[in-house]
Amino acid sequence: MSAAPGRLKRARAAACSAEAPDHAAPGRPKRARAAARSAKASPRLRGPLARRVHGRGGVIALRAARGMDVAAVVALGALAEHAEHALIPDIASPRQDRRQAARYWRRSVNSQRTRLFVATRGAEVLGAIAVDLIVSRHRLAHVRRRVYLHSLIVRPDARRLRLGARLTRLALDWARGRGATQARLEMAAPNRRARALYEQAGFAVREMMFARPL
Repeated sequence: MSAAPGRLKRARAAACSAEAPDHAAPGRPKRARAAARSAKASPRLRGPLARRVHGRGGVIALRAARGMDVAAVVALGALAEHAEHALIPDIASPRQDRRQAARYWRRSVNSQRTRLFVATRGAEVLGAIAVDLIVSRHRLAHVRRRVYLHSLIVRPDARRLRLGARLTRLALDWARGRGATQARLEMAAPNRRARALYEQAGFAVREMMFARPL
């Protein structure tokens, strides 16, 4: 009983494949092997806004925060509170309520109106920014959909990597995708570095707050 022609072809093809030497593996370009290792080592980025950049010390991912990032963001927030208190001690508190902050950020991770973005290197959170979508349905409102940027924090040892500018652009891209037509933020007046960053991103002063002791 002879085998069917199709079966013979498949058998011969399998035999040839088994006997043929594997030239692809030894001759793979170094760049391709490095890319494969990098893809295996780096966590897969999810979401249309997720980005990956090469920085000092390794690959940095810019992405929406997840529940596992909350503790690190709270720790960064404590550093930010301390730094802001040094700039405006009569307005900013020297400490934060970590329990309340953790609850707020956990809600933000799952919110449709708020987005928390982080910059990570491996398991480390190097920086974060939050953006709130504000929708006004009042008949006299001339800006119906706007966003409020806040809580931009970058770890001191991760500065000079342009993470503040990158996170700000990511937040603004998210805002445009939600149909917002204006972005607003507040900052401590003595913080010249933050002002320079925001001005480079296209922000301009619209109003000022004054304070004095009584």
